[in-house]
Amino acid sequence: MKKYFTVWKMELQRSMQFKANFFLGLLSNLIPIIAVVILWSVVYQNKASIAGFSKAQLVSYYLLIYFTRTLLNILDPRLICHEFYIGTFSNNLIRPINYFLFQFFQSLGSQTGKLIIMLLSIIVIYVTGSQNILFPISPLAFVSFLLSLVLSAALIYTFNFALGSVSFYVSDAANLPNAADIVVDLFSGVFFPIVFLPHLLQNAAKLLPFAYFYSFPIDLYLGKLTVQAGITGFLVMLVHLLISGLICRVLWKKGLDRYIAVGG
Repeated sequence: MKKYFTVWKMELQRSMQFKANFFLGLLSNLIPIIAVVILWSVVYQNKASIAGFSKAQLVSYYLLIYFTRTLLNILDPRLICHEFYIGTFSNNLIRPINYFLFQFFQSLGSQTGKLIIMLLSIIVIYVTGSQNILFPISPLAFVSFLLSLVLSAALIYTFNFALGSVSFYVSDAANLPNAADIVVDLFSGVFFPIVFLPHLLQNAAKLLPFAYFYSFPIDLYLGKLTVQAGITGFLVMLVHLLISGLICRVLWKKGLDRYIAVGG
């Protein structure tokens, strides 16, 4: 594991190397967050709640969306697609590494740098508008939130790795992640809470794993779920993780056999 820790450390150092990029990243995170706070402050001028969300809950929801999306969105599948496209993927087959772990720790290093920027952004927002930020309603809610983040990170990583593995079967799969991003953002609650969707799309979201990327952890944090609903959610998340991991493994193993056969 030492070599993978070195990969993480090097990627973190690279992401923090340029101070100008660091502060530009901080600013680019602050602008959309401030815009969201202003937008919903206007919407809530004459309303106490919308779809069961108070103003403070909805502002906290979007802050948590930015936070969890930055923290959990480990591995951009476009990186794997790009390696196939430019022909450098073969180099990974002769290295003494596990490619799955290598990509994980490399992406984790990059995400750690982004997390530092995000935490600074949240501190600034809290200082300037703490009345619109809610803390977990109980220690149980906070612990459940943290546990769900770990499972969400694993679910997102296996999903993204599976997307990248499609490159074994398609000559240029770079556009697939772009299309997937739209579907994921819609059904994971990035655009707006899932309860804001039409009932048909809400029912579709219940069948898909994407709600467990961001929406489920945030609902736990905000206390939107009963204990029974929370336990059920964790069980469903584990099932999705098992399915996603299986699909990821099959795509990778069969794709690697096919890649070697074609390459030979």
